[in-house]
Amino acid sequence: MKNAGLLPLRVTHNDTKINNVLFDKDTKKALTVIDLDTVMPGLVGHDFGDAIRFAANYVAEDSKEYEKAGVNLDVFEAFAKGFISKTAHTLTENELSTLVLGCFVLACELSTRFLDDYITGDRYFKIR
Repeated sequence: MKNAGLLPLRVTHNDTKINNVLFDKDTKKALTVIDLDTVMPGLVGHDFGDAIRFAANYVAEDSKEYEKAGVNLDVFEAFAKGFISKTAHTLTENELSTLVLGCFVLACELSTRFLDDYITGDRYFKIR
């Protein structure tokens, strides 16, 4: 869809995890997004999918309890509702309709990157 011009490039973070948000210690409100070395033009569905991959998983991304990995649909629904309520006025219909696909795309992309890293010596992700 991107190559057909149906999805606009936007400024995306590309490492959309809660540990890349700085919070005020007293109010617990988000102050800013950090770890900006991955910011570049991209698709909003990729950031959405990466956030879901991290936030809605039953276990941490580096957990050794592989059998417990999965998507907590309650977290998915809450995140999606919050995300859409704050962004729907700026996103295109195509972007909104492909957010869920972004979750699958990110899972495929990262599993390929993890496998490649493992095969080439475990240099980046260090998944052993």
